Amino acid sequence: MFALRTTAIAKPHAIALVAVAEARWDDARTAFRAAISGLEALANHFHRSLAGLQFDAYLGQRFEDARQAGTDAEAFFVSVDAAEFPARYRATFRGTPAPPAEEAIRAPAAPRAAVPVDAEQPA
Repeated sequence: MFALRTTAIAKPHAIALVAVAEARWDDARTAFRAAISGLEALANHFHRSLAGLQFDAYLGQRFEDARQAGTDAEAFFVSVDAAEFPARYRATFRGTPAPPAEEAIRAPAAPRAAVPVDAEQPA
């Protein structure tokens, strides 16, 4: 039963990371929140706090709840006498923070030109 629950949490976490890589900030936010909620339901405070630090690293510049997840993670690590962990985590894992909301959206790249294929060459 526990394995099924953790699998159900891993899926939204993976979806969040893919959404970050694809710059789909709202989707990433929704998925991070689902993963963190699942970890809270399991009372898995350590992994919830790690996910909170990651949520903050990726989306803290864009969303208040991501910054709050980072703050909550710091509070957890202080409560277990590991106050230095968030700073070490952030120094080691910088993530790819989302740009500020005011940043202009880039124009899509131009499509690549087709490369001619020699008809006598096997495809």
